[in-house]
Amino acid sequence: MPDHTDLQLALRARLLTLSVCTTGVMTLEATLSGYQRASGSFLVDGFAVGMEVTPVGFSDSDRSVITSVSATVMTVDDPRTVDAPAGSRSLTVGLPELRAWDNTTLSPVAGKPYIEETFVPATASLLSSPLTGGVVEDTGLYIIRWYGKANTGLAALGDAVSAVLELFKPGTALTVADGTLRVRGDLGPWRGQMMADMPGWTVIVITIPWRLYSAN
Repeated sequence: MPDHTDLQLALRARLLTLSVCTTGVMTLEATLSGYQRASGSFLVDGFAVGMEVTPVGFSDSDRSVITSVSATVMTVDDPRTVDAPAGSRSLTVGLPELRAWDNTTLSPVAGKPYIEETFVPATASLLSSPLTGGVVEDTGLYIIRWYGKANTGLAALGDAVSAVLELFKPGTALTVADGTLRVRGDLGPWRGQMMADMPGWTVIVITIPWRLYSAN
């Protein structure tokens, strides 16, 4: 039988590479209330209200959540350290900092997006003889619940979920100890509807079916 811990960690490792949107490396400045740029557009880059931004190259490296955004001005939910315009900086939206991995406890923070992970082994079928050394097909689901701030519109949560689906497109292959784990092509990943959850939260569930062929 395959090592299900190995399978889950492979899926999680890929999820951790997620990039929803980024400015790329460029000249940016930090203000008391957020960030500014002299060229390009935060909107064109894909930033939206409710997204959690990771700054690189600034005095303050803490993440913050966007409260308003225009082409050249981004306002966030907590004060920033002022930095004059300089190059070699970036702003990126990826996986939320708050993550409830399986068998861990997370206390959500009001206004901060977070995810929950569930790994579901499903079926195991012997596809060929003999019993020892025959080909076994294992299937299952990798489920991510992405929670975002309520009343922030479609883009922040919807674009994040679309980026996850792109990362796990049908046929995506991950090397594991027992062989090659693949995102199923006959039953590709899907997302659920955007639903209100606890007060202040909206959630979308992403389901990623997987398949592994290994020796019995």
